[in-house]
Amino acid sequence: MLREGSLFTQWALWAPDSDGALHRTGVKSWNRYDSRYTNITLTQARIGEIMAEYIREKCADMEIRRATIVEGLSVRDGEEYPVEVRTRNVRRTINGETTEAQASNGIRVDDDEDLLKTSIDTRTIHAKYVVACDGAHSWTRRQLDIAMVGDDTDVIWGVMDVLPDTDFPSTRALNSVLGAGFGLLLVPRERGLIRVYTTLAMTIQQRLKPYRFSYKTCEWWAAYQIGQRISTANIDSSGRVFLAGDAVHTHSPQAGQGINVGIQDVWNVMWRLNLVVKQSAKPDIPQTYSEERLKVAQDLVNFDRQFAAMASGQPTPQGLFGRQSWSIQHFFHRIGVMVAGLHVHSESSVLTCTSKEDLEVAQKALSSGKVPPGMVVGMRLKPATIYRHEDALKVEFTGHEAFQSDDRFRILLFVGNLRTADNMERLQHVASKLSVLLSRYVSKVFDIVILHTANPTDLGLSKPVARAQETLGSNTRIFFDGQLVDGKLVSSGAAYKTYHVDAEAGKLVLLRPDQYIAYVGELTNVETVER
Repeated sequence: MLREGSLFTQWALWAPDSDGALHRTGVKSWNRYDSRYTNITLTQARIGEIMAEYIREKCADMEIRRATIVEGLSVRDGEEYPVEVRTRNVRRTINGETTEAQASNGIRVDDDEDLLKTSIDTRTIHAKYVVACDGAHSWTRRQLDIAMVGDDTDVIWGVMDVLPDTDFPSTRALNSVLGAGFGLLLVPRERGLIRVYTTLAMTIQQRLKPYRFSYKTCEWWAAYQIGQRISTANIDSSGRVFLAGDAVHTHSPQAGQGINVGIQDVWNVMWRLNLVVKQSAKPDIPQTYSEERLKVAQDLVNFDRQFAAMASGQPTPQGLFGRQSWSIQHFFHRIGVMVAGLHVHSESSVLTCTSKEDLEVAQKALSSGKVPPGMVVGMRLKPATIYRHEDALKVEFTGHEAFQSDDRFRILLFVGNLRTADNMERLQHVASKLSVLLSRYVSKVFDIVILHTANPTDLGLSKPVARAQETLGSNTRIFFDGQLVDGKLVSSGAAYKTYHVDAEAGKLVLLRPDQYIAYVGELTNVETVER
């Protein structure tokens, strides 16, 4: 995705002057938020293909079935595989040859009644769980009798993907052109394309005056009416069927949040189900998906009401930011955290130990367009550059070099300067307490990560470090918070500063498998982690 997508780092704001000529009113950077990545744009069809290719390569026992519709869904309590799904493979006959019915891009053909009458190949699947991502008109949601609440706007938008022929000077930035009663968005895409969103009141050429805009080719176009809706539930009463993506929340497509938030929904529920199916977590753990993702869905819909109004040149409604209207600069300053996928889970649960005070501080910072300082329970861990203890390899602490986002919980031990006897003794004490915890549960669910501030060149693999690692087992990895100065690795404490950790007191941090912080506390407080 990084290789094929179009990278952009700026959002340019434009408006017509009194004579109707366009001028740039400001430029906003997208690189203001704590992430190792920046923004890319890539067509949803290609994103789906990349994921399918990965599944086919890595998961030989997993099958992707195209051109399949669901005709029946029922849940029978008390059975090992309680969900029964009845499917039908959609086929058509052309010149005497029967093939699966699908468009050229591999997406199944929808709503073809004649095709459905002649289709064959029925199948019944028995499952422990079902996750339905079947879109805004979700068949599954209707079968479960779950309502969608919301309304449509009276604004009609047009959208097209074009290879531009223009003298507009800012085609590879994200551009917002705003005026009274109209809006125009130009989004850079892969292969030199531009996606154009515009309200259907004036032509694009009129809005970009005095610049010329035409196109060499148009790969796709559509017209749509903006609506914002959210489902009243995202889990059925049996706790076996889950809804995700557009089946839960619908909104305007301009900010690209449909597929982004939809993927986050699925990831949020799947790591929970994975633990339950492997019998590493209690069966009620997946229920926490509802409270976390419905709040995110509501925040998204609230955000979109204001974003769609702003992009259309309409007054912004009361909602996400608690004010009736904003300047465009102020508005985009504040919505960046939403588009960056930065959320705070607002309530404590069996998976997240939050406090009301910490949440209020975090929400206040986010509403100002800033990332809260330090480590915030209920948010993702920020990235930091560190070094591997054993070979001084430079790694990203939250990246796959240090630990992957798999199905394991991470216990992070910030143990400070291990050259001091007290800190060495404290590390051994914590290791002994954690080894007892690991012996009680499935050890493969936990990954122990130690981050210290002592120079590994001086420290070496000392006996106390080796003994702690031996006590904790093979899942333990050790890292050093340092930096390179004149080719020599020295202690810096930069990561400790990023995470607001006192090197003398240390910290114990529990990360969920999705790298959201579940707990932050005293280094020796293993009892709270266990609870």
